[in-house]
Amino acid sequence: MRRAVLMLLGSIVGCAAPEPAASSEAISERAFGFAAVKGCSGALFRFDRMSGSRPALVITNGHCVGEYPAPGTVLSDVEDAGTRIILRGPGGPVDVDATKLLVATMTGTDVAVYELATTYDALLDAHGIMPLTLDETLASDAAPIAIVAGYYNRTFRCELDGHVALREGPYRTTAGVRFTTPCRIYTGVSGSPIVTSEGRFVGLANTHYDGSGEACTYHNPCEVDAAGAISVAEPGRSYGVLATMLYGCFDRSTGAPELERPTCSLRDER
Repeated sequence: MRRAVLMLLGSIVGCAAPEPAASSEAISERAFGFAAVKGCSGALFRFDRMSGSRPALVITNGHCVGEYPAPGTVLSDVEDAGTRIILRGPGGPVDVDATKLLVATMTGTDVAVYELATTYDALLDAHGIMPLTLDETLASDAAPIAIVAGYYNRTFRCELDGHVALREGPYRTTAGVRFTTPCRIYTGVSGSPIVTSEGRFVGLANTHYDGSGEACTYHNPCEVDAAGAISVAEPGRSYGVLATMLYGCFDRSTGAPELERPTCSLRDER
């Protein structure tokens, strides 16, 4: 699967279709389930020990689930039979239904995980769609990345530019990453998976500074250092959030949330 991701990063740029070829890699490069979720982007993903017979999971930002989770709260195991998710399969878009919102928060990070009414095996057999596997380790600063926006079927390419803490309105993000300026994301790109050049899925595109209002307000996130000092980026600067911490909060074999684990950093009233 990692080789297929590398092929993906090298071939999909700004909606360009891959060159026709007979190799299995040419088929696989379009097979990952990049998603459109409620006006945002996302991805079909799995933890590294999950069986293909398990209900499939889709990841996006917490602010993409509808009403924003309140600051300091983590939603968990919410029945959600009304969310329709579009997966970008090799044969065209595939509509799938969510059955449950397993986790959603905008505190510490900005992430949401949906459980689908179908399995990984069923999606692969019927539509040729495969999940990204969430990596368990952090990406290094300056790592080359691709941000794949399923909502637009578009890929942004740049580098990570450091790990940062962010403030945006009443929300605080401690697991932020800064992008170099070629990646200037906008509405609809939120929730797009961040994939390194080695094929590691490590996080999600999240927000950008558009300069339309005061610093630290919505759409104008500010960076906060360890001493609490605030700095403001230039307009167009964009940010992501890490998702690797989910391994501390989920059973990696079943995909079930276990937020009471000592290893889980997702907590109410952080």
